[in-house]
Amino acid sequence: MHCVALYELGDSYIRNFTQKQLACSYPGRTWFDRGIVAVGSSDVPVVDCDVLVNLRSAVTRLTQSGQRMGAEQGVTIDEALRMFTRHGAFASFEENLKGAITPGKLADLVVLSGDPREIPAEELPSLTVDMTVVDGRVGYERVGEPVSR
Repeated sequence: MHCVALYELGDSYIRNFTQKQLACSYPGRTWFDRGIVAVGSSDVPVVDCDVLVNLRSAVTRLTQSGQRMGAEQGVTIDEALRMFTRHGAFASFEENLKGAITPGKLADLVVLSGDPREIPAEELPSLTVDMTVVDGRVGYERVGEPVSR
């Protein structure tokens, strides 16, 4: 599901499509309800790849102007996180290597400045990346502030 496309292009969709068409565009809720493995993604280079905006869009269905496009298709934050972790690994046939922090997997992860499940979804883009870990090794650590572990 191209969530950033929903955010960046949603206003033009709202201008150009019917409510019925909008209600089934990027149908995350429908996919989860039917047991379909919904995968989160951007549509780079067409739109930005900011995963925090992607998460917000999957949950809130907000467009750049603040309208909600097909709000009934919004998913929970836990479902949105699965879309970008476990489901992404499943879609690339790498669920035995990636997608969860469990023994034997690559330990690729991002440490955020806060818990995305503990803030309003509209505020997700305010979180910052404190650290990235790739294959169990720190690849990036934000300078200037200690990272809480």
